[in-house]
Amino acid sequence: MLDVFTCGPYGTQVYLILQEKEKVAILIDAAPDSFSQLESKVKGYTIHLFLTHGHWDHIGDAHLFKEKLSAKIYFPEADSY
Repeated sequence: MLDVFTCGPYGTQVYLILQEKEKVAILIDAAPDSFSQLESKVKGYTIHLFLTHGHWDHIGDAHLFKEKLSAKIYFPEADSY
């Protein structure tokens, strides 16, 4: 299942793919306010969060997914600052 959510002040798109049978959630980007929209949908899943780049409007809630739901975060090496 693929869902698209619009989050944050710039309307950043956040993509969610759920593999329900395997209980795996794949997130692409974590815009500000995305955690509050997605927490109940991904709770109980193994979460893989892919950040397309390091701009604040794409990573704003990444720390919440990691701290509260133990998400594994992936990001471009060029943005590892």
